[in-house]
Amino acid sequence: MADRQDLDRIRREYHDQGFSVVEGLFSAEECLAIQKIAERLPNFVSGSLLPVMNPHREQPKLLTTMADDRVVSIVRRLMDGTPVGLQTQYFFCQPGTRGFSAHQDNYYVRAPQDKFVSAWLALEDVRSENGALIVQPGSHREPVLEVRDIPQPSFFGQDRNHNRQECVTANAYPKVSVEVPQGGVVFLHSHVIHSSNDNVTDNRFRRVLLMTYLAEGADFRPGFTDGIRCDTDGNVWCGWGWGGPDTNGVRVHAPNGDQLAFLHTPEVISNLVFGGTKRNQLFMTGSTSIYALYVNAVGHALT
Repeated sequence: MADRQDLDRIRREYHDQGFSVVEGLFSAEECLAIQKIAERLPNFVSGSLLPVMNPHREQPKLLTTMADDRVVSIVRRLMDGTPVGLQTQYFFCQPGTRGFSAHQDNYYVRAPQDKFVSAWLALEDVRSENGALIVQPGSHREPVLEVRDIPQPSFFGQDRNHNRQECVTANAYPKVSVEVPQGGVVFLHSHVIHSSNDNVTDNRFRRVLLMTYLAEGADFRPGFTDGIRCDTDGNVWCGWGWGGPDTNGVRVHAPNGDQLAFLHTPEVISNLVFGGTKRNQLFMTGSTSIYALYVNAVGHALT
């Protein structure tokens, strides 16, 4: 566990740069044990090796890592408030996986910036060539930034819905490739801009467990919308997700904003459209699948 002097250094780096690397928090044996747990996840068993949002729901033993005081004691010093776990995410990052695009974690969560911290645990040695983080020091002083769509030359190894936009800033910040030995943790400010390198190796994964923490009682946004369509009654059908599995699906809102229904799906829904001869069939694009069902509504014709 970090001592008082280490905690002061970590806190200073975090507030000055927007991130801090703490080496050796977990042993090699502990990291291998977490990897073994992750091998029971459906995305490993199926061979897709796509990132897994909130893997602790499938494998509750991962909550032990999230609640580990070696991590939580540091998060407590970095945020304004008492930390509680918000989300986990597991990355396999097999050889050939494209790096993820530049973003701020708080673009998705929209919590007060001093009440949200991410902890990125390297489960094996992470170098630039196998997908190290690229952090832009000082960018944590930016507000939540606007985003723009970007081309996706490859979807291999990545969730296409999580990697199709990047944040936009008028300021130029240095880009630092953050190499972390196995068992090290990168603590990330909620507003710091970061991305990752492509895994250009032939035989090295970059397994990581991401854990995010929110100050107890802090407001946040549990998911957000992307594609929308209207039906002939003026109701708005919204693809929804990015707030954990419970938020994945389609929300239906009345013209006054009241939520009328929620259609739950196994994946984030990025876009949707009414189709069929009567426009009463809803087609929804997920991360890896297309879903369709008949609904008790008629889509408004596109003009």
